[in-house]
This record gives sequence, structure tokens and C-alpha cells, in this order.
Amino acid sequence: MPLTDVAIRNLKATGKQYKITDQQGLFVLVSASGSKYWRGAYRFAGKQKTLALGVYPDVTLVQARRLWDQARQKLEQGVDPAVAKQEQKLARRSEAEKTFAHVAREWHALRAPEWTEHTADLVLQRLEDDVFPHVGKTAFAQVSPLQLRAAFDAMEARGVLSTCHRVRRYCERIFDYGIALGMRPENPARPMKEVLKRPKAGHFPAIQVEDLKKLVGDIYRNRGRMRNSTNCAMLLLMHTFVRTKELRAAVWSEFDLERALWVIPKERMKMGRDHVVPLSRQVLAILGELREYSGRSEFLFPNTRTPKTPMSSGTLLMALYRMGYKDVMTGHGFRALGMSAIKQELGYEHEIVDLQLAHVKRNRVDQAYDRAQFLEQRTKMMQDWSNYIEKLAVAELEMA
Repeated sequence: MPLTDVAIRNLKATGKQYKITDQQGLFVLVSASGSKYWRGAYRFAGKQKTLALGVYPDVTLVQARRLWDQARQKLEQGVDPAVAKQEQKLARRSEAEKTFAHVAREWHALRAPEWTEHTADLVLQRLEDDVFPHVGKTAFAQVSPLQLRAAFDAMEARGVLSTCHRVRRYCERIFDYGIALGMRPENPARPMKEVLKRPKAGHFPAIQVEDLKKLVGDIYRNRGRMRNSTNCAMLLLMHTFVRTKELRAAVWSEFDLERALWVIPKERMKMGRDHVVPLSRQVLAILGELREYSGRSEFLFPNTRTPKTPMSSGTLLMALYRMGYKDVMTGHGFRALGMSAIKQELGYEHEIVDLQLAHVKRNRVDQAYDRAQFLEQRTKMMQDWSNYIEKLAVAELEMA
């Protein structure tokens, strides 16, 4: 006769272990002390076996029957339910032992196909540079808000407030991913948005044209005592005024030194189209020097800690800080500075400079400029710009 809940409650200790059968192999095992355990008896591969299903009353009669039905379904499929239970237990233990870095890379691999290659690389690099050093080796289930705060504080100290907020959002999505998989119950990154400093709205800081001569001298003198490769990066940024992310992730295969052209592929461009950068003789000379430092690497500027990845996002900004330009100049500020100086000092039209800046065009007329590319005019303009920078550098160094 099938058991009832009342019957199970009334089972008493007898000083010896005994069992009371329910149905279809399910039974209650009563210990000598009176504790009651759910068990299921079955045969697999010719051997008699027993499956533990929990302790009464934590597992009720209804729940025990449901668990036993699931186990019997596995038997019908040729699966030993005891082995399946052990594998699930080991899998849960493995999930619990995963580090933040492990889970973050899982999330990244899942989301990466939705992004451009450049975005996927950038997201992973920011996690590796700014978060993994603080919580990468910590068990995912154990990461606390205070540990995350240490990572965000370090970014705020560098002044990269916008990047800090983006990285916090990446972390929030990573923890949501882990919550969905049952790895932890709460998201420690979510409340962090209430304590992070908010970036000021507006343009990237950039010095005025009148201060360009001093900046040129400081970079050529390497006032910030940068690594040679970092100094080359700063010089290239000034001569080409590409976006910092386009420069940091540049690879040697993008450069045609014979034709003096750098073609940045659309996957790495904000506008989603290939961008051509004419290379002046000064830029070619810098690239020649750079070959001595990174010629064996895929990247022009490999990361010193992880050479198979590009220079970190904060390297150039920190170099500017060390030169005394904190809060007045950024890597992105070279673009605004180049635009103003070329128009003001060299007399070039806005459209040509704007095209070289690879700004997204707002209408079909502007897009026509893009299709034409004005490569000949742009080539001359970039050489004139480099000549102008060189002239300023010579004058500033002679005064030193």
C-alpha cells in the first residue's frame, strides 16, 4: 500500500534500522535514531543499486515521488541515475570553483559574435587590463562589491571615468550571466553605479593651437620619460591624428610602406568603412624606428605584459599626465588640435581635414566627399602637417 504523509510522520525509532516501502521501488529508510531517508531501489547492468533522494521532512512525499519518477525515466533511457546525480554534483562544484576571469571569458565568447572584431577585442582588453588584476583569480561566487570597487577606484585615479562606467556595465552583464546559470544569487556590480564619479559632459580636453609648440617640444624631448615605443605612439598620434583605439590596435599588415599608406580596415573603424591615412616622410621614419622595438610582433604597440594583445587603453593618457597635461589634453584631443591647427595655420578647408579625421557624414553631399576621398589633397596636407610639426620641434628644441 502506498505511503501517506501521516504514516511517515508516525514512523518511530526502534533501535534498529528498518525500511517501509511506498511504490515502484521507492521507500523510507528509518535509522536506529528515528531519522527518515528517502531511497529508491533499482537494478542497472545486472546489479542491485540504491539511490539517495533526500531526508524527510525536508523532502516531502510528493517531492520524493517526483524525484523518483525522474530517476526511473533516466533508467528507461539507459542512464544510471546514481551516476547522473554524481556528475551533476561534480558539475555544480566545478561551476562554484570557477573564477571571475573564467566566467567573464565565457560571457565574452557568447557575446562576441554580436560585435565587430574590434569591439570584441576592446571589451576583453578592458577586462584584462582593469578588472582581472583585482578579481580575476577570485571565485566567481565570492566576488564582493568592495573588491570591484578597488578596480573602479584605480580607473578613476587614472581619470578614465567614461571607461570606468563602461567596464562596470560589462561586469554587471557578466554577473547577470552567472546569475542566470545559478552561479550566484546577486549582482555586486549593479549598486556600484551609485558610487562611481560621473564623467563631465562635453568634448575631450585639448590644448589650444597657441600651446602646440610646447607640446611638440615636450613629446620630442620625451619629457614624460616614456618607453621608446610609447614615445613613437605619441608622435604617430600627433602626426596622423587617428583615434587612440585605432592607433593602439594597429598591426603591421595594415601598412603599405612602399606606397606610404595606412589602410585601417572597416572592422576597426567607428564609421564602419575602410579609412586611408597617407603617411608623411616623418611618419615613415617613426615607423622605421618602431620596427626596431616591435617589428617581430603583429602589433605596432604590443602590450608589455601580454605581448599578443595591443597596448592598454590608459598608456598614452598616463604618458600625457606625466608630461604635465592632466585635465588639459587627452589622446583624443590630438584630433581637435589637428583640425584647428591645420585650418588656422596651414589654411586647409574644413572638408579635407574632416575627411582625414574619418568623421561620420551626416548627409549624401558629405558622403560624396568620402567616396572621392581627395587622396591627393590629403596626402599633401598630411605632409604639410608633418613639416609644420617638425618645424615647431626644431624651434622648440633649439630654445632648450
